[in-house]
Amino acid sequence: MKNQKSTLILFICLVSYAVHGQKGKISGRVFSSSSNDMIPVGATIKLLDKDSLLIRSILTDSLGNFSFNDLPAGSYLLQADALSYSTTKKSVRISGGKNKLLPDTIFMQPFYQDLQSVAVTAKRPNVVIKEDTTEFQAASFKVNKTATVEDIFKKMPGVEVSKNGSVKAQGENITQIYVDGKPFFGTDLKAVTQNFPADLIDKIQIIDKKTDQSLGSKTDDGIREKIINITLRKNAKKGVFGKDYIGYGTEGRYEAKSNTNFINNDKKMSVIVSANNTGRNDSRNDNGAYNSGNGVTDNKQVKINYADKLGNTFDFSVWAGYEQNKSVVEQVINRKNFFSDSSADYFENNNGSYRNKNLYAGLYFEYKPDSVTLIRFNESMGYGNSSNESFSAFNSTDFNGDKINQGANENNGFSKTPSLNGQMSYNRRFGNSGRNVFVNFYNNINNSQSNIYNCFNNYFYELDTLAYTLLLNQLQNNNNRNTNLGTTINYSEPIAPNNTLDFGYSYSYGNNDMPKEVYDFNYQTNLYDLLNDSLSNHFDNYINSNTASFNYSYNSKKTGFSVGFRWKNSLTQSYSPVKDELYQQTFTGFLPNFNFYFSGKRKRLNIYYNSYVRAPQAYQLQPVTDNTNPLYLRLGNPDLQYASVQSLRYNFNYYNPKKETGFNSNANFSIISNNISTSILFDNTTGKQISQPLNTDGAYNWNIWVSYFKPFYFGDDKVKWNINVLTSGSKMINLLNGKENTNKNNFIRVFFGLTYDTPEWIDFHTDFSMSRQMSEYSLQPDHNNTSYFFSISPNITFKPVSNTEINIDYDYRQTTGQATGFNTSVNMLNANITQYLSSKKDIWIMLKAFDLFNQNMNVWRIYGDNFIQDTRANGLSRFLLLSLNFRLSKFNNIKDNQPLSHS
Repeated sequence: MKNQKSTLILFICLVSYAVHGQKGKISGRVFSSSSNDMIPVGATIKLLDKDSLLIRSILTDSLGNFSFNDLPAGSYLLQADALSYSTTKKSVRISGGKNKLLPDTIFMQPFYQDLQSVAVTAKRPNVVIKEDTTEFQAASFKVNKTATVEDIFKKMPGVEVSKNGSVKAQGENITQIYVDGKPFFGTDLKAVTQNFPADLIDKIQIIDKKTDQSLGSKTDDGIREKIINITLRKNAKKGVFGKDYIGYGTEGRYEAKSNTNFINNDKKMSVIVSANNTGRNDSRNDNGAYNSGNGVTDNKQVKINYADKLGNTFDFSVWAGYEQNKSVVEQVINRKNFFSDSSADYFENNNGSYRNKNLYAGLYFEYKPDSVTLIRFNESMGYGNSSNESFSAFNSTDFNGDKINQGANENNGFSKTPSLNGQMSYNRRFGNSGRNVFVNFYNNINNSQSNIYNCFNNYFYELDTLAYTLLLNQLQNNNNRNTNLGTTINYSEPIAPNNTLDFGYSYSYGNNDMPKEVYDFNYQTNLYDLLNDSLSNHFDNYINSNTASFNYSYNSKKTGFSVGFRWKNSLTQSYSPVKDELYQQTFTGFLPNFNFYFSGKRKRLNIYYNSYVRAPQAYQLQPVTDNTNPLYLRLGNPDLQYASVQSLRYNFNYYNPKKETGFNSNANFSIISNNISTSILFDNTTGKQISQPLNTDGAYNWNIWVSYFKPFYFGDDKVKWNINVLTSGSKMINLLNGKENTNKNNFIRVFFGLTYDTPEWIDFHTDFSMSRQMSEYSLQPDHNNTSYFFSISPNITFKPVSNTEINIDYDYRQTTGQATGFNTSVNMLNANITQYLSSKKDIWIMLKAFDLFNQNMNVWRIYGDNFIQDTRANGLSRFLLLSLNFRLSKFNNIKDNQPLSHS
């Protein structure tokens, strides 16, 4: 019996050894999904169990290889992390002690922001919602073969493109456009949107870009910048493309442009040369959109951008450009000014000529000596030269319509503005520990030197007053030297899986040296040689700020949050070396912050709370008078304090790929303590105003933006539509002749877009917009005002035969509730006929007709603390133009019978 028990125990031990001794191995390599190249040495590979708990962690070798040995049978999860690549996971199972050899184990998606996720599907959805990114497939938007990126933008839900080429996405202004995850032409949006062909684009990503510090430390500071990244199609990585045109028309209108682009995988080079006096923006399926806004312009420009990658460690982009433009502007202004117990109307007619010349260059690079270190450098420099000549005639009347003053102003000015702006950052992870150090340095150096000749003739009523006539004829020399430098150091310490403590310190320094010399005109010498001591001054201004921060963050795949605070000490000083006087203000206090995100299938939600301070500008502390306009004098306030802001905002995005339905929304609400407002004193006898900054409480502002899009069908034809609603409001408190006035503004706009482009022979798109602006003044409720703006802009392209296109662009604008003479009803009709001269549609002639009804007019309204102002300006008028156009598109890896076009 004893022998039987011993035999049974031995048998159980052998079986247990056989079972548990059968251990396997997981090995493989890591590649970049964009180039199929291996990831450089040092990618972190984590082995997780089925509950996502860490088992082991290693770094890849120089060939991207990794291996986990002696693994029991079971299910595992591989997680790969590398700088500038999105975190990627892959499920693996070992059974029966067999080795799991994965020669092509993990393909990682590269991106500047580490924001993307990787999904392999049989058919890519048109829209993908990611952590901080909404991604659209460019091929889902039908555009003409000669269309640009901007034409795709105009068909994307939640994206708006203005006539001057600026872009809004999800209710916010786009600040930069990247190409393949890297800056291109710096912050020049139109260099990309109006020059890159639509048929080269694979994906368009709208991104809430985090700061470099957040990306490096993996700790969210709540600061976002709205950018767009466009990725090129894989079969468009080697070739040359571009577009040239030259045209001449009636009224002396002309336009010419050459745009050539070379691509060889990572090498990209673009050269743009253009000149026109039509304000042309290259969009709308190559028909061109015209910025017919404030004045008539003549523009010339030369731009060049070169980007390349040296080995696997160094990416760079360099750009340079020269621009010059001349604008001729004619305006009529009507301003209603409100005071504590009275009001006044101001009328002005002005005309001017404005010239600007700008030379600029920039360099961006990323250097990754290994997979745990990243150095970024982004610096730009510029030099501007501008001049202006303007003349205005004006008068003011009181609330009874009696004239208070009238006069004329002649202003001539010259200025030079050199600048140097940029930043450099260093980020390093410490192996597999999760520890991270981030160091950043920035510089903003912006100087200006100006000479302004200012001549005012003011006549006051009644005629028997001593101050009937006031003549001002002065030369003002300003030499403004502005330097801002700062540095940040941040350290992140993981305390548990998905849990991190973040410690930071930042220092900023600002110096603004502002010598100002004012000379009166000497009628004996006919020179400006009489120094005006009372108006001349010299102030040396400083801002020093120290900030220490602490944050705790939790991050998982679906949810995460960050909570923390900053301790800030800031000092603003303004020193007058002439008078030996010092004016200063300080702030010391704690500023809390909180962030939360939820990411589910096809949706995401972000909530941000942040607190910060607004420092008074140093010149606002100076108790001196600025008489650039003697009817509107400005005076500083040495007692002006810092303003404190509490801000809460959210972003929500949802998309259903089956129904092709999407919903996007964001909102912001801010409460401002010690808001920097104004005190205005009004002289009823002369119409003069004196404004001075001061602090008031009770201010707030808010905005909400909502977008919804969904197609509907007529048989097999699809009609795409989207609706956007934007509403905003604010409350500001100021003083009018010593009495408190509460100014409330509320705005709402409904925007509707519709696209029908299913048939090959037609492309129809229309935008409809209606908005209402309300303004209330507590001291003068009789002057509360409501105005309305309405517009509809259908654009339709017919293709009666294969090589002929006819485009009709109509724009109707109506304004009501404005001052007499400023309510408008404008019908703008533009038409284009295009005749292609080859079957490839690479050469064509185009006849354009702009503003056929000759009704173009530009009217807008602005609201101030105590005024409503309506402005009407001249714009581009009717003309015809005939142009010859060429399109170049040659790619080495695309066969002649394989077109790139989306149409």
